Amino acid sequence: MSSQESSSNSELKEILLSGRISILIDILNGSVITLFREVLMSVPGVFILIPGFIQLRGSIYSILSSNISSEIALGNIKIKDGKLSNTKRLIKELTKTSITSIVISTFLGIFSYFALLFTLKIAYPLIIPIAIVGSIISSLFLSIFMYFLILKAIKKGLDLDIISGPIITSLSDLIGTSCLFITALLFII
Repeated sequence: MSSQESSSNSELKEILLSGRISILIDILNGSVITLFREVLMSVPGVFILIPGFIQLRGSIYSILSSNISSEIALGNIKIKDGKLSNTKRLIKELTKTSITSIVISTFLGIFSYFALLFTLKIAYPLIIPIAIVGSIISSLFLSIFMYFLILKAIKKGLDLDIISGPIITSLSDLIGTSCLFITALLFII
């Protein structure tokens, strides 16, 4: 077997691994939605907010994983003794992503408020802080999970470009959904 075939087989194994992990995470996310169905039905606007909220997380954090992967490949962020070095650059990327997520979630909350108002004639302004607080909490958790995913992938010799995108997108769905539901629940208690 040539080195090119070996590389292709390795990539295929990594693609299949990330696909299986993503599917398991997505099934878990479906379970979370089922567990929180009462919140989904009792908090006006969550139904409208959820698709955009989930899509936003996946898009922003998959871009972050790609950026960090590139920074590592270029040598701007290095791994030493199982830890990422040059954390200033990493923190800059995480901060930029979190701020972007919070700003867009604010607009998402506002759009959800007006969509709820125009479609169902319900004024529920709490949907805006639910979107913002859910975004802040999920950004914190996603940043932590991303950090450990990167370390684990590198320690195992996996290609970050292959492994991190699908997994972080599915993880962002799960964490985003969970944080949004928990935030909504806290606002109605």
